[in-house]
Amino acid sequence: MLFKIFFFLIVFCICEIQINGQSENYFCSTNPLKLILKGFRDVEDIEKFCQSKSNWECDDYGQKFIVSQGEFTKIEFQNISITHLPMNCLSLFPNLKELNASNSEIEKVGEFTNYYGSHLEILNLSRNKIKKIENSPFRNLGNLKYLDLSYNQIEVIESNFFNNIVKSIAKIDLSYNKLKQFDEQLLSDGYQIYNLGNNLTIQLDNNLIEKFLPTRKNCALNLENLGFKLTLDLSDNLFKSIESKCDITVLDISNNQLKDVKANATEVIVNNNKIKTMNFFTDPNIVSLKNNDLQSLDYVNFLSAFKNVQELDISNNLFGSLKIETFADMRNLKKLSLRGIGLTKILFGLFGQLRKLEYLDLSYNDLSTFDHQNFLALDNLKTLDLSGNKLRMLFNFENIKEILPKLQFIALEGNKWSCSYLSLIKKSFNKQQVQLIEAKKPVKNERNIFGIQCYFDEL
Repeated sequence: MLFKIFFFLIVFCICEIQINGQSENYFCSTNPLKLILKGFRDVEDIEKFCQSKSNWECDDYGQKFIVSQGEFTKIEFQNISITHLPMNCLSLFPNLKELNASNSEIEKVGEFTNYYGSHLEILNLSRNKIKKIENSPFRNLGNLKYLDLSYNQIEVIESNFFNNIVKSIAKIDLSYNKLKQFDEQLLSDGYQIYNLGNNLTIQLDNNLIEKFLPTRKNCALNLENLGFKLTLDLSDNLFKSIESKCDITVLDISNNQLKDVKANATEVIVNNNKIKTMNFFTDPNIVSLKNNDLQSLDYVNFLSAFKNVQELDISNNLFGSLKIETFADMRNLKKLSLRGIGLTKILFGLFGQLRKLEYLDLSYNDLSTFDHQNFLALDNLKTLDLSGNKLRMLFNFENIKEILPKLQFIALEGNKWSCSYLSLIKKSFNKQQVQLIEAKKPVKNERNIFGIQCYFDEL
C-alpha cells in the first residue's frame, strides 16, 4: 500500500512539473515568449528531446497553455555542455529570431541553412570554446543583425569572413578572443562589406593583436556619400604602429602601445598610447588623442591643415604651452579639450579663429589668471571648464555675457577662490543666466559654495 502511494506521488509530481512547463530539461517564459533548454550534456539528447515534442506545455503565473514550435521566437541554453549546436533541434523552430547559446562549451559552428535560419536576427555564441570560424557558417542567415562571438578562443579569421556575411548585419562582436593579427584585406576583398544594408560595428577589442597588415588594394571610398557607417574597435590590443588605408567611419585604437599612426577615418580615437607622430590620409571630423606623449601638434599631420576637424581632444599630453597659430586653421572646431596639458597662460589670439567653438575644456592646468581678452572671438561658446587651476579672480565676470554672449555653463571647482568672491561670482552669473556647474566631488566638511571649496573670507 505504501509503495502504491509513493509511486502515485512520484507520477503526480512529474505530471505537475510537465504541466507547469518546468521539467528538468526545459521551461517557458513569457513576454516575450521564450523556450529555455537546460541541463543537456549531449547534442543527440537535445535533438531527440526536441523531436519528441510537437507542442510545449508552459505556465504563465499559474495559467497553463500549450505552445507550438512555430510560436517560439527565442531559445536560450542554460547549463548545457555540448561541442556544437543541435541543428536538427533548431530546424524545428521555423520562426526563431533569437538564439542564446552562450556558456555552452561549444567548440565549432556548423552551417545554418536557409530553412531554419531565415528569421534569425540575434545569435549569441559568446563564452564558448570556439577557436576558428570556417566555411562561412552564417552566410545563409539573411536577417541576422547581431552576431556575438566574444569571449571565445578564436585565433584566426578566414579571409572571406566579412565578405560572406549577410547584408542585414549591424554588429559583429569578436572581442576577448586570441586573435594575433588583423589583415585589412578582410575589409577590402570584393568590397562586399560596404554594400551592406545597415551601418556596421566590428568589435575586435581585448585580443592579442600585434600586427595590422594594410591592404594592398586601394579601398579608399567616401562612406558618407554611400550612406554607410563602419565602426572598427581595435582598442586594448598590442599594436605598436598602424597604417590603415581603408575608409573607416570610426576607428578606435585606444589602449595599445602605438607610437605612430596613419589613418583614413572620419573619427579617430587614439587615447592612452605613446603617440609621437600621426598622419591622416583624409581629414577627420573628430580626433581624440588623450593621454599620449605628444609635445606639439606639429607632429600631427592633417591633409588639409585641420580644416574639417569639429572635435579635438589632446588632454593629458606634455604640451606645456601652445603656439598662437596652433588652432588657426581649425575654423570648424566646435569642441576643444585641453585638460591637463600644463598650460600656464593663454596667448592672445590662440582662440582667435574659433568662432564656431561651443565647448572649451581648460581644466586641470596651471592657469592663475583669466583674461577675457583671450576669449573675445568665442561668440558661440556655451560651456567653459576652468576647474582644477590656480585661479583667484575672473576679470570682468560681471559682464561675462558681453565677452561670451552664448555662455550657458561654467565650471570653477578646484581653484583658489575667496568664499566672498566666489559668492559674488555666483550671484552675478545667476543674473546673467550662466549656470555654475556643480562640483563633481562636492566638498562637505570644508568651506564651500555650491559644493565648490573656497579658502578665504575676504576679497
